[in-house]
Amino acid sequence: MPSIKDVATLAGVSFTTVSHVLNGTRKVHPATRERVLRAVEACGYVPSAAARALRGAPSRVIGMLVPDVSDPFCAELTLGAERAAAAAGYSVVLANTHPRRLPDAPAIESLLGRHLDGLLVVAGLFEHQRLLQRLRAALGRRQLPVVFIDDEPGPLASEALCADAVACAQEATSHLLALGHRRIACLSGPLIMPVAQQRVVGWRQALQAAGLTAEAAAVEESDFSVAGGYRATQALLQRWHPTAVLACNDAMAIGAMRALAEAGLRVPQDCSVVGIDGIEWGAFTHPPLTTVGESLPQVGEWAVQRLLHRLSHPDAPNARWTRTPRLIVRASTAPAPTA
Repeated sequence: MPSIKDVATLAGVSFTTVSHVLNGTRKVHPATRERVLRAVEACGYVPSAAARALRGAPSRVIGMLVPDVSDPFCAELTLGAERAAAAAGYSVVLANTHPRRLPDAPAIESLLGRHLDGLLVVAGLFEHQRLLQRLRAALGRRQLPVVFIDDEPGPLASEALCADAVACAQEATSHLLALGHRRIACLSGPLIMPVAQQRVVGWRQALQAAGLTAEAAAVEESDFSVAGGYRATQALLQRWHPTAVLACNDAMAIGAMRALAEAGLRVPQDCSVVGIDGIEWGAFTHPPLTTVGESLPQVGEWAVQRLLHRLSHPDAPNARWTRTPRLIVRASTAPAPTA
């Protein structure tokens, strides 16, 4: 493997001059700089990130903590984050705590054991207090910029990018109400998570605003997965018969449509289904899924941009940014069936 000294010999300069060119630590004559860069390319030399870390230089590496990279919500966020990071000359290192949605201490410690410039956390899909406890323990005294996605900024987060979970569920439920539905079920995520609680609140508030009672039997708790939505819908149909289902994320909505089909119920003729998040898969289900969503890769890009801003403005105050997903009407919702 070529070394910095090999580059220096080929360029006819000292290895300290090569170091200054690669790290931008001192002004170098343009002709010399060009000669060094040509030598780097000719040798195939790759600077060592570990060596940069030992010198205290920025690693140009961002950590990203997700509960389950196979979840399409997390996958699309990660895609956008990697795209924005690469455009700025950074790479992304992923820590995945799959299959649990409780933050895994070894995964966090392994990620933070790297020389990171900053950290992104898909925080809304973790249990809030345990996430904070484990991040606090792993961070120790390190002053690392942290951006949360879908959770409130606290003592550990510099910034947070949050979709209004209550408003998302209200808008989805209001869409069903406008179509004449009155028996609207709710498939929630794990109610230990704030985002799951807030989406149930939005469903309940929309029903109450329409003069309807939010029946306890109409709520089925699940886990934000496709399989979870499938199982939750099967359990729901054993005791309650909706004309519409609000699934509190798109993955559960996809599972719900499968369970409804197996029960002999047509979507949307017999039962409408609406999700939340806007994952790409939703546009390709049969029928295509109505959702309250947004471009998740763009959210990932925005999170990286906020983290990079924080790196260049370390003294800026903590901030919370609210995202506003929109209703995307597709073919999985229709007017309520007549008796």
